[in-house]
Amino acid sequence: MVRVKHFGLLYVVALYLIFLQPSAFSQNGAVTLDEVEGLNADNKLIPGQTIKFIFNLDNYTGYNVSGLTHGFRVYSPDGATWQPIKLDTFNLGWSSYFPLAISFGSAGVTGSGADTVAFGAAGMPYQGFPDGYFSQVWWIETQVELADAGKHICVDSSFCPVAYKWLWALSNSSEYTPNWSGMMCYEIAGPDDDFYIIPSVYENIDTLEGKEIRVLG
Repeated sequence: MVRVKHFGLLYVVALYLIFLQPSAFSQNGAVTLDEVEGLNADNKLIPGQTIKFIFNLDNYTGYNVSGLTHGFRVYSPDGATWQPIKLDTFNLGWSSYFPLAISFGSAGVTGSGADTVAFGAAGMPYQGFPDGYFSQVWWIETQVELADAGKHICVDSSFCPVAYKWLWALSNSSEYTPNWSGMMCYEIAGPDDDFYIIPSVYENIDTLEGKEIRVLG
């Protein structure tokens, strides 16, 4: 079996979430853009270098996150282009947290206009990310070119057809919409800018690429 890249699995996750009741109590859960690799000291994107937008998941809801769906969009408000994006995951033992389904989706990934990618996962109510879970979970990779110096690349949450919503399934059979840190935009560095890359403390990223993804049920 191979890494799932199509929309068929989205229905597994969607059906899992559709019968949940909206949560009526106060919780704290968030997904944040935690780190960007490929920036210079002025927080500008360095052309020709690998750029990684790294996302963190923070679960303090009081319950397990036993299912989730998230979409992300990379776009330019002023006409920049970029290498078509790729979404992948840190090696967190995903299949042990979410053994029912793990899936990837995408829409319009061309490196212009807007690239949209999505991720979904589902487990039994007693599985998933436990309360108190806090970790970097996904990353989006791309590159930009010097020809677009002075223009901007933005990252935001998004919906990705067919079934993805910004939603968690909690272990008390409720649904929860986690907070999002908000849209972030970065200027592309030009020839007069410093091209020295700020070193990252996160150097070794293991991914699901080439590993087995299981769908049970």
